Amino acid sequence: MLTNPSPPILPPDFANLKRPKVSGSPVASALALLVGIPMVCCLVLFLLFFAKTLFESQIRTQRLNNEGVVVRGVVTDLKISSPEDSPSYNVSYRFTAPRDGEMITFEDQAPISQELYRRLELGGGVDITYARSDPTISSVEAELQPIPFLAAALMVVIPLSILAIGAWFVVRSLLALKRFIRIRSDGQATKGMIIEEWEGRDQEGSTCYYVAYAFRDRTGEVFSNAEQSSMAYHKLKVGDTVNIRYLPDNPKIAKLADYHL
Repeated sequence: MLTNPSPPILPPDFANLKRPKVSGSPVASALALLVGIPMVCCLVLFLLFFAKTLFESQIRTQRLNNEGVVVRGVVTDLKISSPEDSPSYNVSYRFTAPRDGEMITFEDQAPISQELYRRLELGGGVDITYARSDPTISSVEAELQPIPFLAAALMVVIPLSILAIGAWFVVRSLLALKRFIRIRSDGQATKGMIIEEWEGRDQEGSTCYYVAYAFRDRTGEVFSNAEQSSMAYHKLKVGDTVNIRYLPDNPKIAKLADYHL
């Protein structure tokens, strides 16, 4: 007659330990760095470009508001671009303004609203505002509006928030790799015991395998840790002895010595 095997008997100071938090793996940290560092670099470049564009737009709008001259221009082209579900409308125009004592014709283009686009026609007139000191800076008068402060703030805060999250992941991964390197170089070897095994799911729904272990440092104090390791999960059982490496100055940082993912 078959009987269920009795559960392993753990030492009293191991048996009542709570399930420890799973520590990150060096492989996952390295992958996070491979993804995170390029992402952060791209975000930095985007933010610099975005900040430059926003600053120049604000300066341009400020100049037009402070020294703007309104003249009648001529529509030279009308275009609709971007996808059909979110089209953008643009107008090209020509106007005449004085520069260095002469009347010169200037050409420019600007995004406009759908309502204004429908009112304009090729060869028709349109009011243009240009900067008195530099007529190359111009805008369609009806569309000359400063960017609302809240909108400008959101356009800055959202990318900065994404950048902060990316930087946090990179720093976290670097610290995890640093801990792993320290364990390999300065870690103290000791014996530990498997105290728990369980399965879980990652964000993609794949099955992950975890083991928890406990050990005593050189002073005799008990510490525990948990890792994701399919190899250890399938080769070991609760109560088995395992080799552990930990940092003597911080025994909470420990790794299985003979098993990986």
